[in-house]
Amino acid sequence: MKAVLLAAGRGSRLGHLTENIPKPLMKVGHQTCLDIVLEALSAVADEVIRLTSQLE
Repeated sequence: MKAVLLAAGRGSRLGHLTENIPKPLMKVGHQTCLDIVLEALSAVADEVIRLTSQLE
């Protein structure tokens, strides 16, 4: 099964927490949000397609 991971946007609702780091790379405990999601998806998908946006 394929999974699509949407990892786009500025994370502006998180205010100062995302001034210097993208939302998917924020740490929750000792892992990034992206690592947590990829680990969960690997249990059910054999391919993950990641969609991102280029921020200026």
